[in-house]
Amino acid sequence: MNEKTNRRIDLLSKGISAVVLTLFFIYIYQHYTSLPDRIAIHFDLNGNPNGYAAKHWLWGMYGINYLVLVLLAVFHYIPTSILYKMNLNSSYKDNPSKKPLSIPSSVIILLTSSITFYCVYRIISFHL
Repeated sequence: MNEKTNRRIDLLSKGISAVVLTLFFIYIYQHYTSLPDRIAIHFDLNGNPNGYAAKHWLWGMYGINYLVLVLLAVFHYIPTSILYKMNLNSSYKDNPSKKPLSIPSSVIILLTSSITFYCVYRIISFHL
């Protein structure tokens, strides 16, 4: 793949991740008041709850995913800006398409936000 295709895939996956995180926020916001103060967050193989947390734990999960999205998006641009100036990463000067944290970071963001949203969806639907 060329650099232009990589950039499009990267932007698309980050955009989808942002949409998933927005849906994550809206879903928690809509159902937060109807949840009990203590919610089941872990289930055994038979679907029986065996781990509990306060319901504000859901906001922590959202915050962690949002922080990962922001940090990976920011760190994606470090090799082309700061490290070039510091001359710590000279191998990327010759071939900028081999920047670290490009497509893999976007895929990681998309997967973690989607998996976490699914888990939160299951947790909330268990209590409703």
